[in-house]
Amino acid sequence: MSTSSSIRHLFYSAFLFGLACGVSLALTPLLIEGEFGKASLGPLAVANALGIVAFAIPASWLAKHVSPKNALVVFLASYAVFDGCLPFVHGEYAVAGVRFFDGACSVGVWICSETLLLAQTRLNERDKANLTSQYAVWLASGYVGGSIVANLTNAHGGAVLAYPVSAAIAALGALYVAIFIHVPHTTTHAAGLADEAIRGGEPALPDAKVAAEMSLPSLLVRIRCSVFAAFAYGYFQAAVVIFLPIYLMENKGIAENKVTLLPGIFCLGMLLVSNPVGRLADRFGHLLVMRVLAGFGLCMVLGFVALSDWRAMHAAVFLAGASLAAMSPIALALVGFVVPAHQYSRANGIYNLFYASGILMGPPISGWIFTRFGGPAMLEQLTALWAAFAIFAWVNAGDDPAHARALAKSAARA
Repeated sequence: MSTSSSIRHLFYSAFLFGLACGVSLALTPLLIEGEFGKASLGPLAVANALGIVAFAIPASWLAKHVSPKNALVVFLASYAVFDGCLPFVHGEYAVAGVRFFDGACSVGVWICSETLLLAQTRLNERDKANLTSQYAVWLASGYVGGSIVANLTNAHGGAVLAYPVSAAIAALGALYVAIFIHVPHTTTHAAGLADEAIRGGEPALPDAKVAAEMSLPSLLVRIRCSVFAAFAYGYFQAAVVIFLPIYLMENKGIAENKVTLLPGIFCLGMLLVSNPVGRLADRFGHLLVMRVLAGFGLCMVLGFVALSDWRAMHAAVFLAGASLAAMSPIALALVGFVVPAHQYSRANGIYNLFYASGILMGPPISGWIFTRFGGPAMLEQLTALWAAFAIFAWVNAGDDPAHARALAKSAARA
């Protein structure tokens, strides 16, 4: 099977998982509110995020020792079980347990899919962000499609029908991966050597050293810019989804029917722009493009404070999605450049751990700032977070292989 065919099957499986998640994400708040009330939405969302945080590292270990393909099948099948049973369990502790393992299975799917994707893009090093951004578009398209499926099934059969449909889609994804995705039989030694040779800037290491496990601090230093971006995006995403609608209705007087469109507008910006900026990152440098996107995105977040007209606000939200959300696949592509292939699963585990930690920390901290100092202060701290990332990425510009190549070319010309 060709590499392009393998990547295409990964895209299709990502779409199926996004479709299943989209159904669940659209209906779970309504399901929880209907049984427990609004006060339970926050704690049960935390239970889901805790599952992501708790299983990020174990999932990466499983992907490495069982194989990412086999682990992906297990996580997709397990997600189908936990997601499908959600409307049939009762009591806050039982629902919290299901939501915890739902998050655990989700992070397992992300890590295994990303590990397979980076391994397949090893032969497409100059096209890596283009491919990771296409993966993100397929996944996000599944989320959008899932919300449509949720509305249709909920209208005709309610959650009793919708969640089994979601489970069936996830199970179909597991079956699809088992049948159609085949992992090339390459040794970790050869993969590691190829990585070092392609990246340039570092001498190829002897086989024994390439195959050795990197220490956690060394691995974290290698991917420091990517994990900072992942944390910032998780923090921003979780905080904005909850508090931006409240801020716009209370402080800006924007009608509720206009506010409910914001998540879709944000996703639309990401869907339309992710691949073009991914191609730019492959050409000009991943960290350079990430710095530009962060700078542009933080201006849009400040626009939430300055703007009042709902049309201008919709435009700002679209551009925020086109910049800040589009950064995530580029950060993932950078992980594939700066660590050897046999470390992909561990690196992806750490990457997703930081992303989930941002999701976990964003709502309580932003909520406290919102309550204590108001909506503008809450948005300004999000702006400060992205500014800190832009400065960090500028200070560590040498982490980008494109930067090292540019310096080498300048030295050669001199």
